[in-house]
Amino acid sequence: MSVRLHAGQNRNPCIGQSNRCISCLCTLLLVLLLSTPLNHALAEKRKEKSATTVQKYIRNVTVQVEEIFPNHNGGIYGAANNLKINTRESTIRRDLLFKEGDSYDPFLIRESERVLRTLRFLRDVTITDVHDGDAVDVTVKAQDTWTIIPQVSFSSGDGRQKRSVGLAESNLLGWGKRLEMVYSEDEQAESLQGVYDDRNLFGTVNQLQMGYLDGSLGETTIFDIGNPFRSLAQDDSWRLQVEVNDGLGRLFEAGDESFVYQTQSEDISLYYAIAEGKPSEVRHRLFGGIQYRSERFQRATEEDLYDLDIDPDSIDLNADMLADNRRFSGFFLNYSSIEEDFMPMNYIDRFSRVVDYNLGEQFTTRAFISPRLLGSEDDTLLMSGFYATGWRLSPASFLRGEINGNGRMTSQRLENGIFHSELKYYHLFGPVFWGDQYLGKHTLGISFELDHAVNLDEDKQFLLGADNGLRGYEARTFAGDKGWLLNIEERAHIAENIYELVSLGGAVFADIGGVTDESFGRLFSDNTYADIGAGLRFAFPRSSGERVLRVDFALPLRDGIDGSKTFEVRIIFSGGQLFSSRLTNERLGLSRATTEQDF
Repeated sequence: MSVRLHAGQNRNPCIGQSNRCISCLCTLLLVLLLSTPLNHALAEKRKEKSATTVQKYIRNVTVQVEEIFPNHNGGIYGAANNLKINTRESTIRRDLLFKEGDSYDPFLIRESERVLRTLRFLRDVTITDVHDGDAVDVTVKAQDTWTIIPQVSFSSGDGRQKRSVGLAESNLLGWGKRLEMVYSEDEQAESLQGVYDDRNLFGTVNQLQMGYLDGSLGETTIFDIGNPFRSLAQDDSWRLQVEVNDGLGRLFEAGDESFVYQTQSEDISLYYAIAEGKPSEVRHRLFGGIQYRSERFQRATEEDLYDLDIDPDSIDLNADMLADNRRFSGFFLNYSSIEEDFMPMNYIDRFSRVVDYNLGEQFTTRAFISPRLLGSEDDTLLMSGFYATGWRLSPASFLRGEINGNGRMTSQRLENGIFHSELKYYHLFGPVFWGDQYLGKHTLGISFELDHAVNLDEDKQFLLGADNGLRGYEARTFAGDKGWLLNIEERAHIAENIYELVSLGGAVFADIGGVTDESFGRLFSDNTYADIGAGLRFAFPRSSGERVLRVDFALPLRDGIDGSKTFEVRIIFSGGQLFSSRLTNERLGLSRATTEQDF
């Protein structure tokens, strides 16, 4: 399920009432940039102080980066090795939480390994340590992947025809920088997107991300700079984010547009955060910052509908359906608590690629105070928070869950209150045989989600269909303000590293769920739909992130309002797994501007 958020940029480039906020942000940005060396100097002094109480020290740190196709000097594989610029040793050292001469801390070894595994352009990351009396020699090993990816992709069969062509480089010149340029078509909408992501701006710990999208649905510009939290051992963080949109928003019914409108928005925020507590146990983070957010809505013109190839007589153009303009300006405080209990596993979403899942308790709460005195439309308190935890059920299985909510309180009522809960269960059965016949390495995945909204904004809705939950029905078939979804999938990883290029897998699945504006009783009785099916999975282990191509054959178990008939086969071609093993807060927290996700 997804809540479609439509936001855009004012067609007038001026941001009006945000000028004073921008001045404050620029001043604070300068202070943060100048204070970064001081913060790191203080961190170094803390390390020196702790060294006196630790017996062992790190004598040597060796970094070994293996080629994409090791032991191949000629042919296609050798040519690929020669064409690809290897990841530089300094790129990897920059993400290590230790160096020669530091006190030996086994937690920092584990945490560095986990941080390196989040880098898409590396695979098979391991860090080993050899003890020699008081000295410890550390070896970091990783394998490069093919990072120059032609973005020739398509998805179809889910009611949407999506194609893209372009080029993406996720490890530019071996420095770990990302550059993408993609042209895409999504039904009637065309767009040109570009992204630049520099993890270590000018050789510092600061990160710069810039993105631009221009298409039939409008323009989006993203500017993001700062030092985001990358590890539990990091003591402080800061970030400036600017997003400006000017485009068209759409609401759906039975898979088709029911309403189209113009939307312009600006969202500018700046924060600084500090972390306390023992990183290997529980880490506490406190954020403080300021934010300005404005959203405006207008009726779509006939030219707008022409750009989207929509017949004006086929949709409602009633101005009464427009959402009210919103403007929030003020300051916010965040508190988060993170318990460290990571469980590294593979054969979940990405075949052999190892992913670390935190089973410890995580809690975050946020309060954004937005008074009229600072330019807001009304005295408003915007609130959000989540609680997540997990359970290690066996060495090969785990259960994780999350509840979260957000909304805003005005003098009259709670508005746009959205409440979400989810559970995810995975069990790795490992190699399975039928007699002497090898049937692959099997994984059972189950995902459950429940959503409910109170006084949902007019421009938002929960959507459900083949693209995000129910494979037997067209994308965006079901819409409303409450819904639920259960996905069960048995994944088989049958053949790996065929010619060292591709891995082959399969899946059988069942999906059940629904979305409605009616009561919960009607949701589970009249508005629940289901499908069953099977599919193929193709993974590319030597590519950045070990990309997955999915082909599913789904059979609806009930006639749908989109015209889908019972047991009528729907064939879906798409990228990635239908449902992710990541919890919602992780997907949002790890999100970056990327052409793969349309920003």
